[in-house]
Amino acid sequence: MLIDDTPVSLRLERLRPGIGRQLFAGPQPVAVPAWPGTALRQLSLRRLDALLDGLALAGVVPACAHAIRPRQLAHLAGRLCAEAALYALTGRYHSVGRQPDGAPCWPAGVLGSITHDAHGALALLAYRSDYRWLGIDVEPLLDEAGCEAVRHACLTSRERGWLAAARRPAAEATLRFSAKEAYYKAVQPVLGGPMGFLDVELAPLEPGRQTFRVVPAANPATRDGLPVLEGRFVEEGGRVVAVIAA
Repeated sequence: MLIDDTPVSLRLERLRPGIGRQLFAGPQPVAVPAWPGTALRQLSLRRLDALLDGLALAGVVPACAHAIRPRQLAHLAGRLCAEAALYALTGRYHSVGRQPDGAPCWPAGVLGSITHDAHGALALLAYRSDYRWLGIDVEPLLDEAGCEAVRHACLTSRERGWLAAARRPAAEATLRFSAKEAYYKAVQPVLGGPMGFLDVELAPLEPGRQTFRVVPAANPATRDGLPVLEGRFVEEGGRVVAVIAA
């Protein structure tokens, strides 16, 4: 009988022997920038579904037993990426637990971040002795309606002005949204408490550079103690991946 703390990769290996060797073989879906001392793994949902070959997932990912298959695949891919990154970092198999709010629960001394969209999942991990802030986020490029929604709900007045002058507004809106998500994932586990999109803003982007800088927003309602953090991003295949590691 399988127990809840069995690593999901080992559960899957018992049901599909040999699948572990195939999951992360071949080229990576997105060329994400690397940081020294971190472990990054990513997995295409299409590839995962093909390797599963119709396997029912309720017993593999009990947390999503009643979800639709795409949701199960995304959750499974995220956990598989996290466990593979943990193995690359520590040399041991670990189960990635789940906190009451749904956030991952990492082994002692490790911090990490998981993200997924309709196409795939990524996980970035490091030792706490090497990094304090770690966050990763992937988003599909926004369409016109999505861009407008982000502009109104997620950007400060200064950011809306910068967006109006952008050469590719949809791409920049996607990046600003994704970078803020990565920032939240990096900061919230350390500082705790609520934080909104309007508490921070991205400084004006430098043309030709795949970097960004997140700073506390210049308004009286911004919560105190938010750090200034820099990150990198990549836009590829209709997706934006934003990463913060510091």
